Amino acid sequence: MYLFVPAGRDQATVEADLPEDLMQATGRLTHAMDFTADPGRQLARSDVHQVLKSIAEKGYYLQMPQTEADIEAMMTIISAEKSGNRPL
Repeated sequence: MYLFVPAGRDQATVEADLPEDLMQATGRLTHAMDFTADPGRQLARSDVHQVLKSIAEKGYYLQMPQTEADIEAMMTIISAEKSGNRPL
């Protein structure tokens, strides 16, 4: 799962601005990468226009895993992180 947020914000601010139910569902966030999303850029799994629209309207865009295997892998990671373990 990826959470796209506006550039230039520190993690504490990002987490404070997200809905509580989203933070409970995702657990601790980990920064993955920075990149510039513009209407001319193609993203692998999401429509860049939807990403930009959601960020403008809600302050974030949540990209969920697309396959059952992706979801199972993500749930394993979330479970491990909530129990204090970091998966390899």
